[in-house]
Amino acid sequence: AEVVLLAMAPASTRPVLREALAMGADRAVLLSDHWFAGSDTLATSRILATAIRRLEPFDLIFCGNFTLDGSTAQVPSQIAELLGIPNIMHVSAMEFRQAQPLLVTQKIEQGLVKLEAEPPLLLSFIKEANKPRYSSFLEILAAETREIAVWTNADLHLGAGLIGLGGSPTQMADL
Repeated sequence: AEVVLLAMAPASTRPVLREALAMGADRAVLLSDHWFAGSDTLATSRILATAIRRLEPFDLIFCGNFTLDGSTAQVPSQIAELLGIPNIMHVSAMEFRQAQPLLVTQKIEQGLVKLEAEPPLLLSFIKEANKPRYSSFLEILAAETREIAVWTNADLHLGAGLIGLGGSPTQMADL
């Protein structure tokens, strides 16, 4: 399997991607362009879904449940909808089983539910599901030399009315 990191963020995010490369990811792609600035969850999902299509074929897409900036939990389900694949949110655990569907544990209001699912599939994980793998010094050094591809809108070819402020039907009034 190949693990590809995909982040839509400013160029200053590279150290975070390098840390994930040191943890074992195969490659990283940073989506960064001034045209993306001001994107709401829908415009962000369009950008991410378009980039994911460039990476096809894929089996599993892993997302965090919430973003750091808005904490809306809308982006994973919107990406899945735009890609036309199933989405399971609030995942606390996932188990690969030989010649069987994935076994996914989902946190719900009254406890946990176990689901079987087949790829292609998008899973968004809750924070508690993560048990970070710590990197060795040699892995950290090796990650420093790895390329992080940067894709802009020139690579994705999305119209200005679909991204950034122009493609965002919702606007933050105040915080």
